[in-house]
Amino acid sequence: MVITPHFLMYPAYIKIYGGKMNSIHESFEPEELKEFANKKLKIIIYSSPSNPTGKILSKKQLEALAELAEKTGAYLISDEIYEKFDYDKKFISVGSFYEKAITLSGFSKTYSMTGLRLASILAPESITKTLTTLQQYTLVCAPSITQWMGIEALKTDMSPYIADYKEKRDFVFESLKDHYEITKSEGAFYFFIKIKEKDEDFILKAVKEKELILVPGYIFTSSKNYIRISFASEWENLKRGISALVDLA
Repeated sequence: MVITPHFLMYPAYIKIYGGKMNSIHESFEPEELKEFANKKLKIIIYSSPSNPTGKILSKKQLEALAELAEKTGAYLISDEIYEKFDYDKKFISVGSFYEKAITLSGFSKTYSMTGLRLASILAPESITKTLTTLQQYTLVCAPSITQWMGIEALKTDMSPYIADYKEKRDFVFESLKDHYEITKSEGAFYFFIKIKEKDEDFILKAVKEKELILVPGYIFTSSKNYIRISFASEWENLKRGISALVDLA
């Protein structure tokens, strides 16, 4: 089961391994999970803070997912790659109260180490042993220089960087709220914006008229009336992009 809108890779992973995807919207109420209690769930996966929406799942939602995992025997996988980008202090890791959870994190987003492929996993010992064996016969380990870079990165005080992202988050929301159907991002560095047109048509217009590149929403959800934007940019570029979006509204 996938919490949607979802990271674009999740459906592909499920398909590769012969699975069938069930989904529920990230705004779900705990009682809505009852319909999945009798399904043969193998995995429950989500990202919080979310890529693409910036949504942070509440503790009640996480508790309900943990309860569903316990009932069905499904692995509960929490993708927490954006955990530091928590602008309103709402983030809770399901691993803090559910010991069977599998939590994933990494260095690419928080420390701008994209491409260096350094990540972490916290899971029950039986799972980490299996993953260690898998890694031993595939990648062996991350390059040593990347690991040393990660150690130095962990010493970094990220608070000024997160404060800058929060300021950008607020700027984008205030600039677009009167022009688009938009929900204030709680975490990560994305907005998932509803538009009146088909996403691909809107994106083509944005490129032709404003030289603005956007990400279509259909790769994250079944709807074709959304676009994803990122505010992980320098101020000058961000202001130019948001100004263009206002003009396109």
